[in-house]
Amino acid sequence: LLNTFMISISGLILGLIIGTLINILNFSKSNHVIMIILRKLCSYYLSIFRGTPLMVQLLIIYFIIFASVRGQELTIAIIAYGLNSGAYVCEILRGGINAVPKGQLEAGLSLGFSYNQTMKKIIIPQAIRNAFPSIGNEFISIIKETSIVGFIGAVELTKVFKEIATATFQYTMAYLIMGIIYFVIVLIISKLFQLFERKVLRYD
Repeated sequence: LLNTFMISISGLILGLIIGTLINILNFSKSNHVIMIILRKLCSYYLSIFRGTPLMVQLLIIYFIIFASVRGQELTIAIIAYGLNSGAYVCEILRGGINAVPKGQLEAGLSLGFSYNQTMKKIIIPQAIRNAFPSIGNEFISIIKETSIVGFIGAVELTKVFKEIATATFQYTMAYLIMGIIYFVIVLIISKLFQLFERKVLRYD
């Protein structure tokens, strides 16, 4: 269970960092050749990670990209989930940024802030607030999707219950308990996100 949460939380944090950086890059007004190349690379990244199953990404990253690395299954899983989440968080934040009135950006620039300062201090915080419900859904999705990391040998909730079922031959009981645990975890996290949204991110 600890590994399940570690992969989920770390993957979401990495995804938030990647998604934020890509959006800052894409919304930048710079037409420098390096920026254009970076935007094109980001476009390929988004297409690849949104256009292929997470299972395929996990297997490629583990068995091909990190083929020479063994004993770091948990770390590799976090990287894979972070990269996958980054592609989706990027689109979530893009929607949040587009929901911020354009006058906010113009106001920041008129006050003497640079574009990057305006994005960092004014636009991104509001975008995260707008996108918070979707970010919560993304976190829940990651938790449920950690059930496949056993394919690369990482120990998490599903892998442990598979081993228990195989050892005891109590497949029905083991899988029912596993399903209940996932359901309770998702239910608790959903309620926590809703509570946080009402108490902390409420609009006045």
